[in-house]
Amino acid sequence: MLGRNLGALSFVNLEAAGSVLEGGCGGERLELTFGRRWGEHWLGLAQVFGDWRAGEGYEDNVKAQISLVRLGDGGAGLQLGVRARLDGDDSEPALMVGFWGTPGD
Repeated sequence: MLGRNLGALSFVNLEAAGSVLEGGCGGERLELTFGRRWGEHWLGLAQVFGDWRAGEGYEDNVKAQISLVRLGDGGAGLQLGVRARLDGDDSEPALMVGFWGTPGD
C-alpha cells in the first residue's frame, strides 16, 4: 500500500494484493483511489479496481467507482456511489451503498 497527501484536503492511495487459495486458485487485485474532503463531514472518492483471478468460473475485470461519503461527528458514515466495468462489452452499472464505522462498532 502506498499513499500520499496532496495538500491538506486531498489524497491518492494505491493498494495491491495477491491470494493463493486451496487447489491452486489465486489472483491479484490492484486498487487506485483519489479522495478529496469538502468540509468536516464530506468526502468524495474516485476509484479504479482491477481483479485478475486464476481458476475455473472466474472472470478478470476492471471497474471504476465514484462516490460521496457523509461522515458523522463520531466517524461513522454513509457512502453512496455508482460503479461500472471498464472492460468488456457490458458496463454492468450498479449503485453502491456503504456504511462506515469506527473500530469496535
